[in-house]
Amino acid sequence: MSVVAATALAVGACGSGDADPRTSTSPTAVTQTAPVTRGATPSSPTVVEPIRLSVPSIKVSAELVAVEAKDNVVSPPAGAVAWVRGYDRVLPGEVGTSVVTAHVIEGKKAGPFVDLQELDKGDTVSVTDATGAKVVYTVTETRVATKKQVSTDPGVWGENRDTKRLALITCDDDGGFRPDGHRVSNFVAIAEAA
Repeated sequence: MSVVAATALAVGACGSGDADPRTSTSPTAVTQTAPVTRGATPSSPTVVEPIRLSVPSIKVSAELVAVEAKDNVVSPPAGAVAWVRGYDRVLPGEVGTSVVTAHVIEGKKAGPFVDLQELDKGDTVSVTDATGAKVVYTVTETRVATKKQVSTDPGVWGENRDTKRLALITCDDDGGFRPDGHRVSNFVAIAEAA
């Protein structure tokens, strides 16, 4: 996984107070809603992609879409919460770490993760797939980190073969802006399924 791409991911998920064309809120990847087959063997299980993320404690119930990096930037569609396809990340609901991102601000209005910083340890997050199956996660830690720290964070990008984990990432709304208009740091919440 490229450090540059991870840094761009952390930046692209933020939005800014201004409608800056360099910080697009338009989708950067095609969303698939049909089941997809993993791996090359005929015995590989069919995986149904997730379609909805719910965080009751901060009143988030949003469409969950897949996005890929384009020119090393991941930009979730306006109004949606996106899981990152690629970089050896898994679909939300699978064993491994899934990176999920959404905007704090979209143009001049609140994005889906505007209140993500209100999450506390013990809060729940659920992911529902197209069949209606739901995986419930519990927040185990929250933190503010610089974009560089996030880009090398083992809890986000490290190997994980034991747990179903979500790394929820958005911009830190309190840390101010860099000269390029992007936020200085990110807010990260790690949640794991029982």
